[in-house]
Amino acid sequence: MALPAGVPPSAQPHGPAAGPAVPLAKPAAWLGWAGLIPFATLTALAWLVDGDLRHFVALALVGYGATIAAFLGGIHWGVAMRLWADPAQAAAARWHLVWSVCPQLAAWACLLLQPFAALPALAGLIVLCWLVDRRTWPGLGLGVWLGLRTPLSLGAALCLLLTAATV
Repeated sequence: MALPAGVPPSAQPHGPAAGPAVPLAKPAAWLGWAGLIPFATLTALAWLVDGDLRHFVALALVGYGATIAAFLGGIHWGVAMRLWADPAQAAAARWHLVWSVCPQLAAWACLLLQPFAALPALAGLIVLCWLVDRRTWPGLGLGVWLGLRTPLSLGAALCLLLTAATV
């Protein structure tokens, strides 16, 4: 059975903080791609409606984008918990623990902004999370997931920016 697009067939993470084996790759890919549906739907709606309804759609996308950014930070919380079991990984565990709350705090701050400012800020935050993961995941044996993560992050950021252009 073929794996979904973006998940390499050799997805066999290694190391103490290794991710799931290949059987989890298919559901993770399906859930990841399904996570783009609200981004795409709300972006399309923002271009099709106007007035108060457009503002409401933009606010809905700000909320969804913030939850996704928080989720991306939460991945690092899990990595930190996994690394903490190995005393030799304590410094890396601390770094991931501290970074794990940064996307949540930044996303919360975005919730306090008007959509014209929050949407591009969230797009930048999602790209920043991707850049951090691109730098840290390979050393943890999680680099194989970047094939899925890259198009998902770029798709989410693009939708946020396209919606920002409507408000």
